[in-house]
Amino acid sequence: MAGPVLVAGGTSPVGHHAAEMLLRRGVPVRALVRPSSRHGALKEMGAELAFGDLLDPASLGRACRGTGAVVTAAGRHFSRGGDTLLRADEEGNRNLVEAAREAGVGHYVFVSVLWADRDLPPVLFAAKRRAEEHLRSSGLPHTILRPSIFMESLLEFLQGEHSTQRGVPVLPTRDTRPLSAIACRDIARVAVEALRRPEARNATFELGGPEDLTFNQALRTLERVRGRRRVIRVPPGLIGASKPILRLVNPSLWELVLFMEVYLREGFACSPAESRRTREAFPGPLMGWEEFLRASVQA
Repeated sequence: MAGPVLVAGGTSPVGHHAAEMLLRRGVPVRALVRPSSRHGALKEMGAELAFGDLLDPASLGRACRGTGAVVTAAGRHFSRGGDTLLRADEEGNRNLVEAAREAGVGHYVFVSVLWADRDLPPVLFAAKRRAEEHLRSSGLPHTILRPSIFMESLLEFLQGEHSTQRGVPVLPTRDTRPLSAIACRDIARVAVEALRRPEARNATFELGGPEDLTFNQALRTLERVRGRRRVIRVPPGLIGASKPILRLVNPSLWELVLFMEVYLREGFACSPAESRRTREAFPGPLMGWEEFLRASVQA
């Protein structure tokens, strides 16, 4: 691989793990970060820093110049600004693809989202789908990864620590259908391995953890590991009734409600056939939910 690997979204959990794994293998890393981000840990581990923004094409051109590959988990989903809910994940990723294409990058690994190919209400699905389409049409050798919900995000939500919450998780009175929660470390491992596996070239893979859990099952395990916690239960109909006003006053919370409706109606689980295909292409252990919780307590 000629040149360093550009890791976009280097300060995100997936990006941080990917940069660390690459550096441990002796692969030079250039991390695309915003000047205002907390990027000190990346510099300390030996990554070259490239300051830029997904919505600043010139900065992306500078960051991609001379790189051999791109691994991107970049995006600003659930940010508080209304337009950036869509712009960073669609327009920003499109800008990065164009910069990589112009720089002649040899392989582009894009962390998308499970069910990006489905027409579902949350704006993230449409944004990632359009970014995927642009990547495929670019001619760049690529790998698209579609992970289910991050374990880190699930833990944050169940502890009431999501940016849209106020310290107490709000869950529907009816349980969700199963979710294929996956640790960011495992997503990063697959992203890094995709750079050197021929079967990953121009292919798309679904990513999930070793077990499927509902929200209530995940909460019970969390309470077993960390003790009982306060939870507010709300009827699903009340959650849905809040959408019109939330769309106007809090786009991030509105998007979260849209996701909760998907979880209630359909869950967020990988296809068993696709899970087997991914495990065959990227063999290796996957962290389970309880293992993840115990590791996060010790961290």
